[in-house]
Amino acid sequence: MTVPSDPVPTIEAAPAASRPLLKQALAAYGVVPSLLAVMAATQGVDPAVLEAIRSSGSLADPRLEALRSFTQAVVSSRGWPPQDVLDGFLAAGYGEVQLLEVVLGIAFKTLSNYANHMTGTPLDPMFEATRWSAGDGVADD
Repeated sequence: MTVPSDPVPTIEAAPAASRPLLKQALAAYGVVPSLLAVMAATQGVDPAVLEAIRSSGSLADPRLEALRSFTQAVVSSRGWPPQDVLDGFLAAGYGEVQLLEVVLGIAFKTLSNYANHMTGTPLDPMFEATRWSAGDGVADD
């Protein structure tokens, strides 16, 4: 199966926050891998949305709020979200595929956190401005 996609963005066309990473890849490899360029173009969450998520606040967009609420419920209930939260997620237009994508995202983040915590992986300098520490909110990483 092939999914049609937009053209691979150039460094100049990528969101400003993604450009340093793409330039770093270019310096390291002599090229910017297409997958990295495509993924970089999808970044760019509204800072207000990110802050609301980090502080467990509600989101103004009802569909995003259903996603946030469902994801938080799955994490806090260890995979047993309350039925009303699941119903809200489904009523917002999400389906079984998105449900499993949430589970996959949680699993990937958990694996990454555990590995980084146990190996003492340093935070990349480009993410220093958004560093979390214990007591900053819901997340501890």
